[in-house]
Formats: sequence, C-alpha cells, structure tokens
Amino acid sequence: MPCTKLLYQEQGSLHQHDASIVGIEALPTPEDATKSEQPANSHVLYLDETIFHVQGGGQPFDVGTIRPSPDSVNGNDATSHTKNQSEFHVTSVRNGEANTVRHAGYFVPATTDQPFQPKTKVHLSIDVPRRQLHSRIHSAGHILGVAIMRLSRAGTLPPLTETKAKHYPGDASVEFQGLIDGKFKDAIQQATDELVAEGRPLHIRFWSREECEKNGVALPEKIDGDMFRAVEIEGCGAYACGGTHVSKTDEVGRVVVRSIRRQKGGTRVGYFVEEK
Repeated sequence: MPCTKLLYQEQGSLHQHDASIVGIEALPTPEDATKSEQPANSHVLYLDETIFHVQGGGQPFDVGTIRPSPDSVNGNDATSHTKNQSEFHVTSVRNGEANTVRHAGYFVPATTDQPFQPKTKVHLSIDVPRRQLHSRIHSAGHILGVAIMRLSRAGTLPPLTETKAKHYPGDASVEFQGLIDGKFKDAIQQATDELVAEGRPLHIRFWSREECEKNGVALPEKIDGDMFRAVEIEGCGAYACGGTHVSKTDEVGRVVVRSIRRQKGGTRVGYFVEEK
C-alpha cells in the first residue's frame, strides 16, 4: 500500500481537501457491542494524502468526515464503483505500517457493505475548532519552553535542559532536566505573557541535518532522512516538530502557568490556554 502524504505538515490551515482511497478494511465487531465504544460498522480508510493530524508528537489526532467527492456522487468519476451518499465519520487517526495513516471510524448510515472502494475520490473535512484548539495548545507549549529557557540563560532560573512536552487539552506540560523552585511561577508567567504579546511569527522550516545543527535544533533519535521539519519562533529558536501551529505567538491567547512539579532531578511545568 502506498505511503500517505501528510499535507498538514506543509499546509496547516488546510481544513478541507479532496483525496483518493487507496485501501479500506472492516474492523471486527466487538464481542460485546453493548459495552464497546466501537460501532458495529467500523472501518479503517487509507488515503493517498491526508489533512487529518495523526496522533503523536504530543498532539491529539483530528476528527472529521470523509464523504464522496461531487464527481464520485454524480457518477463522473470513472474509478467509482457506486453512487452513494454515505459519510464516514473519522474518530481516530493513527500511524499504520510503512508510512501509511489509519483513519478509523464508521459509516453513516450504517452499512455492512463498503460504500467506498479503492480509487474512489473523497472529500475530507476536519473539525476546525478542535484543530485550532490543538494548534494553540501546541504553540503555547513551545512559547512556554522558550520563556523558561530565556530565564535560565539570564540567570533567573538555574541551568535547564528541555526534555519533552505534551500538548493535550487539560493535561499539557513542558518538562526540563533541572529543578525549578515554585517561587518562580510568577516570573515564568510574566516571561510567557511578554512573549505572547510580542506577536512573533511562527515559521515551518524544512532543514537538513546541518541546518538543524546550525540553528540549535535537537533532532529526536528516531527521525531518519535528509530533511527535518522544525517550527521556528522568529528570533527565539526552533524545535523539531511535526505538529500544527498558529501563525503568530499572540494568536494562542493567554497561556496560564498552572503548576510546577519537581521530581528526580527534573521539573514539569503544567499549563493551559484560556478560552477565547
């Protein structure tokens, strides 16, 4: 099966798109369907390209719908096997084998058949408010990390190394090697507020290994290849990152430093973004 092109990595504001089905499989019906969250008509769709963000990199997956493109519905698509009005509700998006993406979900109306066939042209639509929230939270995590490292370099905080982060609604945090005393919470909040207010542009970069080293981007060990994706906060540095982001720091809204927890030589700084 051909690999899936991840369009959101280059066009994060693309919320609708036409693609083609390259594979489809039915998921087995749960033994106790009354206690399972999986509908009886669940399937997995594979596409040649996708705008749905895949679970990973600290960011949740997108949800949305996949429906026949107008050409398929009107019978103008020579590769379409059926005229149908079925709509596929995407409930989970995860990596499959060999660089494919598994779009799991169910058909409405429910059917035991496969309304979509390989080569069928389909129209993708993501849940935009959900994507925008995830982008704000993800960018906010990078902003918080930059603000804390600024304070560390200035000597306000001790020497720190940023290690990892997660950007989930209700459970977002940035972690560091090194200890941050809780008394610095207000200073971290102020530094974060200032960086947000500066409205600095965020840029998606595709750099070689040498360019990443030149720009101080630490590459995850599992990434292979000649080009790497990075998200740069203009004038502040860049992160190796495969997620979606806002275009400027002030678009995240207010980032609230929720907690500072220290354990085993490290510190986890929790945060959330206020509703707009």
